[in-house]
Amino acid sequence: HVKCEALEEFSSGLKNLIMLEELDSSIYRKLKRLEDGFKNLKYLKMLNILECEDFEEFLS
Repeated sequence: HVKCEALEEFSSGLKNLIMLEELDSSIYRKLKRLEDGFKNLKYLKMLNILECEDFEEFLS
């Protein structure tokens, strides 16, 4: 795990991680949004966005 509490959004490069199966966003407490790149993550089985108090939108 990489802890980065100041991260507000993932870069557009995340869409290239097509084999990603699990993402725990609870370690990114300032996360505000998930971008369209998440639609490419066809193997994603678990997405945890708990404890992201500033979260605003999911796949705009």
